[in-house]
Amino acid sequence: MISEQTGESNKIHDGQANSTVLIEGGDVVDVNNDVQYRKHHVHTASKIGMILVWMLGISFILNFAGKILLELYGLHEAAKELSDDFKVWLPVIASLVSAAVAYYFSKEKSK
Repeated sequence: MISEQTGESNKIHDGQANSTVLIEGGDVVDVNNDVQYRKHHVHTASKIGMILVWMLGISFILNFAGKILLELYGLHEAAKELSDDFKVWLPVIASLVSAAVAYYFSKEKSK
């Protein structure tokens, strides 16, 4: 079925198009989508950074509380193993925290 559309210079008759046919591209919808995406991105980055900082703090507390308890119960070898495990864990979590904090603050300065 061939329909007749009339616009400023947009006419189609019997399947033949004029040489000056304008194609309607539609309306621009969700212009604020990019702004919302950026807000969501910043919110997510800050949330991940805070979670990593809390993990670092909690791991310090649990490590020292565990070592104190193990020493009080006379489990000196277990306390030493816990300390060795923490020596491996600390650089991992500290590097994640520093990367998240550096990313968060560098994004704030760039805007």
